[in-house]
Amino acid sequence: MEEILLGKQLVPSIICGLLCFISAVSSIDLSSPKYVQKGGKFMLACEVTGLGVHLWYKDGKPIVPNSVNKFHLESDSPSYSPEKSNYFTIMRLLVDDADSIHTGEYKCNSDGRYSQHVVVVTENMIETNEDYPGVGKILTPGEPLVLQCNTSECPHCTVVWFKDGKPLNSIRDHLEIHEKNNSITIDHASYNDSGVYVCAIDRKQLDVALNATIVVQSKIKLEKFDASSVVVDGSPLEIYCNAKAAPPPYIRWFIGKFELLS
Repeated sequence: MEEILLGKQLVPSIICGLLCFISAVSSIDLSSPKYVQKGGKFMLACEVTGLGVHLWYKDGKPIVPNSVNKFHLESDSPSYSPEKSNYFTIMRLLVDDADSIHTGEYKCNSDGRYSQHVVVVTENMIETNEDYPGVGKILTPGEPLVLQCNTSECPHCTVVWFKDGKPLNSIRDHLEIHEKNNSITIDHASYNDSGVYVCAIDRKQLDVALNATIVVQSKIKLEKFDASSVVVDGSPLEIYCNAKAAPPPYIRWFIGKFELLS
């Protein structure tokens, strides 16, 4: 059984979704994955020759549509080709609500030469190097700070960086952006380097918009003050707590175990 991957050029009746195949076998390039956003639609089309039951395969296993995997199959009636001296038909595999379970390698022939790798893009596709997920990074003034966005599911993808809503560029002798591993390095971080950092994959690379946020805060530095003070009963008393951090910390006061409320 021979299969040919098709696109809108060869079969005008096929309406390609986010993914479709080009028509000429000699120019097929399926070396890179195709990306579709979670909740989006995609369709794969394939021409198969010969009569009988033809199946789609995902990761080497036949696809059996059900309410869980949400696959839909369509096919045209077989037609006879004098040139091939055989019957052929167009098979279609459709997904209307893509999810992570649809990521994988697809074939319309278990031992076929051609396959298509599909990656369903989810909000977790970009992995950051936060100290704790959802907490961000804590910088120590004077020490190095490294921020990274891992895009392993899209190895060729590069990100652009923003800080506090503004595009971020390399700063000589201070901040360097590395496109090779999608990271930022700051040799000697300061309080001014705290803020909200966003790494984003350009829509031109994925056909979908995707970004991740890393909140950077500094460690709190407390200045020492006198351990005790002597005042005359009835006189004013002032105690200062000098705490430095970015963003500015919220300070709570206690007498023993009891919190002072304003």
